[in-house]
Amino acid sequence: MIRQSSITLFLIILINFRLSAFDFDWLTDSRGRNSGHTTCNFLTLPLSSVTLGRGLASSPGAMDATDLPLFSANSALSNRNKFALHHLQWLMGLKKEYTGALFPIEDIGTFGCYAQVFSPGKFENARDIDEQPSKPSMLELALGASYARAFLDQRVSFGVSAAYIESRLDHEAGRALAGSIDLLATPVKMLSARLYMANFGTGISYGTITESLPLQGGLSLLIRPLPSYFPITSRFDFDIGIGVRKIADEPVATGISTEIKAGQYFRFFTGYEFTYGVKPSISGFGLGAGFHYKIYGFEAAWKNLSKELGPVWSATVKIQMEEKKKRTAEDYYKVAEKFYRLKRFILCRNYALKALRMDPNLWKAHALLNRIKSERLRNEKQEISIVYSGNLKNQFLPPPYSGSLGGIARHGTVFQSLRSQFPVIFTIQAGNIIRADANPLQTRLAALYLQHVKFDAVCAGNEEFSYNSKILTESSFPDKLILANANDSSGTSFMPFSILKNNGYKLYVTSFINKSLVPENKAHALNTLDPQKLLTPDAQSCDLRILIIHDSWQNISALVNRLQNFEIIICGSLDQHFAAPMRAGNSYLLSAGDAGKYLGNLILRFDQNKKLLGVENRLIPITNEIKPDSVVNDFTKMISARIDLQKQNDSSQNVTKESTDGVFPFVSNRDGNDGIYLKMIGRNAEVPLARGFGECSNPVMSLAAGKIAYTVSDSGGCNRLELVDLTGANRRLLSDSAGKMDAAFTPDGKWIYYSIAHCKNNNSDIYRTSCEGGPAYPVVCWPQSSEHSVSFSHNNEYMVFCSNRDGKQQIFLSNLAAELPLNITNVDANHCKPVFSPDDRYIGYLSDRFNYGGKLDLWVYDRINGTHQQVTHYSNVFSFCWLSDSKTLVYSSGVNLLDLTKADITTYRYSKLSTSNQVKTYHERNPMAIRVNGQETIVYEREYENGEKQIYSVKPDGTEERCIIDSNAMDWLKAP
Repeated sequence: MIRQSSITLFLIILINFRLSAFDFDWLTDSRGRNSGHTTCNFLTLPLSSVTLGRGLASSPGAMDATDLPLFSANSALSNRNKFALHHLQWLMGLKKEYTGALFPIEDIGTFGCYAQVFSPGKFENARDIDEQPSKPSMLELALGASYARAFLDQRVSFGVSAAYIESRLDHEAGRALAGSIDLLATPVKMLSARLYMANFGTGISYGTITESLPLQGGLSLLIRPLPSYFPITSRFDFDIGIGVRKIADEPVATGISTEIKAGQYFRFFTGYEFTYGVKPSISGFGLGAGFHYKIYGFEAAWKNLSKELGPVWSATVKIQMEEKKKRTAEDYYKVAEKFYRLKRFILCRNYALKALRMDPNLWKAHALLNRIKSERLRNEKQEISIVYSGNLKNQFLPPPYSGSLGGIARHGTVFQSLRSQFPVIFTIQAGNIIRADANPLQTRLAALYLQHVKFDAVCAGNEEFSYNSKILTESSFPDKLILANANDSSGTSFMPFSILKNNGYKLYVTSFINKSLVPENKAHALNTLDPQKLLTPDAQSCDLRILIIHDSWQNISALVNRLQNFEIIICGSLDQHFAAPMRAGNSYLLSAGDAGKYLGNLILRFDQNKKLLGVENRLIPITNEIKPDSVVNDFTKMISARIDLQKQNDSSQNVTKESTDGVFPFVSNRDGNDGIYLKMIGRNAEVPLARGFGECSNPVMSLAAGKIAYTVSDSGGCNRLELVDLTGANRRLLSDSAGKMDAAFTPDGKWIYYSIAHCKNNNSDIYRTSCEGGPAYPVVCWPQSSEHSVSFSHNNEYMVFCSNRDGKQQIFLSNLAAELPLNITNVDANHCKPVFSPDDRYIGYLSDRFNYGGKLDLWVYDRINGTHQQVTHYSNVFSFCWLSDSKTLVYSSGVNLLDLTKADITTYRYSKLSTSNQVKTYHERNPMAIRVNGQETIVYEREYENGEKQIYSVKPDGTEERCIIDSNAMDWLKAP
């Protein structure tokens, strides 16, 4: 299209040129006998030192920004941004200034802009017609722009330019518009030819008289005798130019010139022009030289124009920026892909074809062209999609190992994506989504999935047929599944067929189950295969007939010849997937395989009369690269967690308020997201309580309340606090849209206290709410301060918390209503993480008092005598816990690696907890004291140098150290 436009423009300009030429016998007045008819002759003056030195007739141009007004086609060959300044001057004082810039844009062309100004200098001793002294003024200028583009692999380039011209002669001013065209052909590297025409346009008027612009044109050849593969051409090269030009009513001029490359930086050029009808002389001879270094260049030239005007000189300064990297086939393909995503298919196709011209073996570009074709057919409703799945058999989550396929949450995303791609699409669930022995919760999960995806047709498989129909109904399964061979004794109402309609297409869908696949007590409710009964009269008016068959492959192979009236046969019970459809006569046989590892996408192409032209079957692997559908993902993981709870023979439902032995919560990302789990050491059970709802952390458990509180973070950096029973039921939101929060249960299990700081607010307040439900009550809400880190005495009478009300973080002691709080750490330091000892006499806490660099030491406050005792000195303590004797603390500290240390606050004895002699390459964090089989045990987390986390247990004397949680993922206790 661009080429056609360029040719049309060229013809229009050519006609305009010829008409303008005849205005003053441009073609016939070769000797210039009628000279003097034009104005604005500054337009004909050389624009570069190269053109001046070589002569306009034979000059090929300077291949820089000085070429734009006359030789604009040169700019089409540039792959750099270029800038130029030029000054030309006669010794008598006339001068011309020029500036220009060009900017190539790949695949579009080169754009340029320029300006030129002509002034005569000073007129001395000038007088008017009355011989009175006069000071005349003169100024002429042109402002222009150009465009050029190359064709045929840069063998042909074409350029145009247009300029606004203003001429001020003393007190008169004239204005005009002028244009030029330039055509450059380079059939071989050693030869190029040029044809140009310039300065055609409107005449310029000074008052009532309109004068013509100096129309000019020329034809030239450039010869490069030395082939580019000669070794010497990198240091020495030359060219020869010959040409002819005609400027307005001036004589015809011919010329010959050359340019010599000498070394890496220097250029020398010279030329001679012969004017027809004038005797040969020194006039017309010019010479010049240039120096080019990196991106900079300088050229100068001299020429004796004529005996009357004398010599003229010029200087050119130019800059060419770094070479623009040429696009590769891969680059063009990426651009094509971008336009495909924007649904600009014409541009997409153009760039894909460019990629293929550069690399015919770039097969993904071929595939992209096919996709464009498919888009066109889809938009014209001549390409439709049938998406089919089935045979999940309760496999709702992908298997728990890396790279596994499957998962209905991923299915949901694929269905959404395909629906956005195909204006005409049909979705079919072939059956066997559950197993005959499915848990009612699994049946409910399948029903929710079917409701969310909204299949056009849901068929009964042998598993659904064998399932309890009452439970199926109670689970909100579709009212009527498609099944053609069920008889009245089945006790369930099935649809024998369904007709699907979409954008004028009609599909007939029916299903068949071989009685050999169902239990004997159900087999009598199924009829044997009768192909005639599978097709009703309504099927004949449909565009396609589809049969979902549940049978063995051996039986299907034997039956297929009797099922030729069905164009599509989907095998719903096969474990094997068919990457390509099996062809049997007129029928295509499909299978998506088992466990939901693949979704089938059958693409059918029709002509305008809806005659089937061809099919393409694409099996989509359900990989972990597919982002799960958030809705399906949430209810899948929620119900799966409840199913897991029921599968635990010794689950958390057996954890009572009296049974506290070896039970604690922890965090794990074994399912891909950070979830909350309950560990029961004595029973070797790990029960999921909260997973798949976001990134969960900081679990806090109360066996007295039978609940766990935890935080859930979202992508916006905000958190919500949730509460759930130890059975995983009765999930409850306590607070949302919070940036920071922590929680603690009262020892009697009746209340939960928590501090929250709303998003983008560093000030937190303490609230409480009943564990059984109800509103939140403010406890400590001091203005312009942050209160947090609540901890309770074991007798349920006192609490401690932290606040920066007085500038530094201080610890306050009060009753549970925060009445008359007492600042127990009233010194100029920061104190945090207060915890009561088991006998409630002491309060352990961390403080930077007497330490430096923000490092924390472990301190103890004695509530009876009101004294503070420093347990560690110049340490870096991160976490600690009390042992049951109320005098021993276990804390995590260190510089390069964190160790667990025991400290007796009465005897001042210290010892490492771990007695292992192995080289230590891990941190020991977050100690927690629990009882296992009636014995005190310390649980802590190990973090290795590679980031792996495991949970260990050890006795207080350092014995029986062992790993108790290692899921091959990350397992930890709480945030540090």
